[in-house]
Amino acid sequence: MALNTKDIKRRRKSISNIGQIAKAMEVVSVTKMRRSQAIALATRPYTREAMEILKTISQRTDPAFSYFLEQRPEQKIAVLLISADKGLCGGLNSNIFRKTEEILNQHPDSQIDFVVIGKKGAEWCERKKLNVIKSFFSFGDYVDFEQTAPVSEFIINIFRARKHDAVFAIYTNFLSALKQEATAKLILPLKEESFQFPILARLPKQWRLFQ
Repeated sequence: MALNTKDIKRRRKSISNIGQIAKAMEVVSVTKMRRSQAIALATRPYTREAMEILKTISQRTDPAFSYFLEQRPEQKIAVLLISADKGLCGGLNSNIFRKTEEILNQHPDSQIDFVVIGKKGAEWCERKKLNVIKSFFSFGDYVDFEQTAPVSEFIINIFRARKHDAVFAIYTNFLSALKQEATAKLILPLKEESFQFPILARLPKQWRLFQ
């Protein structure tokens, strides 16, 4: 059916409005991305210094006096799986899940429980019929200490109570806006590998913190 002039004008206006909305969404997304990138990069010098301090302390501490250093056979493992609450973020979630499957394949004889951050991770664990002992959702785009404290407290408590012999964290390292690297890291007990962060080694040597 042929369209009259009024219908054509109305459709052109509708398409123009959709274009304006899409442009506004793009501007908001770029702004949020730049802020997230700035936050991620700004924390790295602090993280490197903190890791060096923690490494020095652990090397000078007798394992008998700290449960953080206690080495046990990895019969029961906890995995801190950090994913997104939503999709439409490229390969971020799928890369995380592939890295998680690597951990599962590396420990076929161990009991593995999951502590999940993000709805996508919880949904994936449910589909795979994996045991989730704790979930944390709705962290938002910018996370502060008050939000992360319950996570770290839960992880420390289950390790200190000997409910798990080792804890791994699976997360993404930000390399660029187009590339994020899925990483699995042993965080408890503290070992030499716990302090190895190749991405931090790329920071300029002159970046030192003074307080």
